[in-house]
Amino acid sequence: MHSTARKAEEKKAKIISLEESILAENKELDYQICTSAYYNTFSCEMNTKPLGSVYGENLYDHKFDFHFGFTCNDNFTRKLQSSKFFDVHMLFLYHIDYKDKYHLNFMNFSSPNKVNYLWMYTGHKIALYRPVYFRSLLRLGSKAIQEVKFSWVMIDEYQLKRLFAACRHIKSVGFEDCELFIISPPDLSKALTNCQIQELNLKGTGGCYFGDWENNPGDFEELIQGLASSRDLRTSLKVIDLTCCELPYREIERVFTENQLESVKIVQSLQY
Repeated sequence: MHSTARKAEEKKAKIISLEESILAENKELDYQICTSAYYNTFSCEMNTKPLGSVYGENLYDHKFDFHFGFTCNDNFTRKLQSSKFFDVHMLFLYHIDYKDKYHLNFMNFSSPNKVNYLWMYTGHKIALYRPVYFRSLLRLGSKAIQEVKFSWVMIDEYQLKRLFAACRHIKSVGFEDCELFIISPPDLSKALTNCQIQELNLKGTGGCYFGDWENNPGDFEELIQGLASSRDLRTSLKVIDLTCCELPYREIERVFTENQLESVKIVQSLQY
């Protein structure tokens, strides 16, 4: 057997062994943590076999939703402890509780080494004032390849720089329904060195509950000035989504033109 094939078989065996030990005490776990896409693929087999043997080939092609707070999913994170969850195509984490050590353990030690699409949703607007929680988000966000999205978090200037630095290799970066606390235009030139971000998703950010840019347009302008401080971002960025930011489209265009970002496509479903 060729070394590549042997390594693939060994990896598959490890995955199946891990899953069998985890799923042995919870036969409903497969159904609870997997989305309809996974369910439709494996149909009735899903409740009777561990994930690895059900799939048979590559677990990296599918999407998993973890709803923290659901008993079966929290039991799953407890059983994982420091064991690695396998690499997956899409991983959505809902209702992350920064006070729950098992949630933090999952993000720090058990999360996949790589995931194409990663979305982290807290379920309620929170500040990232706990260093251990913020470091967890940085560590997990840096593992995304194609897209990462943070939702419902309050982010200050220092944290914004760190998050951009951790995610600058990712094609699409999102701060959706987030509130950004920026006192002056942040210098993001170092954080975005060698930036590969092509799409920036700020959907909902700047809305009436998330900074209210309509009544505080200077906050938006300072953010764009900070982004434009990076020559690499000015080169890489192709699209920015400002849906529900509640700013007039012409005002957005003006700010972008003044900051050498006039070539960026502005997406704004609700134009004012």
